[in-house]
Amino acid sequence: MNEDGPSGDLFGKGIPLTREGLFQLLTDEVYKDGVVEQWEQEALVKVALFLKLPKGDAQAIAERSKTKYERGELGATRPLDPIALYKKVIYFIMSDLEIDALELQMI
Repeated sequence: MNEDGPSGDLFGKGIPLTREGLFQLLTDEVYKDGVVEQWEQEALVKVALFLKLPKGDAQAIAERSKTKYERGELGATRPLDPIALYKKVIYFIMSDLEIDALELQMI
């Protein structure tokens, strides 16, 4: 895994959004309230499979998000908000002013 963004994030403004970066956006959103509900866990597994992430990479990304939550780095505590997540994905896809084929698939 490559840590390109600020604070070692796998996403960042002006950096093409990768599969790993998209998964971290999702895990950050899931961990915002510090509780991973059963349906959220199932969604994480399905998304990791869809993105073809190796299990170890997906687990490491989720652990990173958990650590960020524990350090208070994920912002205001709230349950998963799919609309907020989608807005973040679009923001980071557009931040380098280009949409590549992989990013287009993730929209």
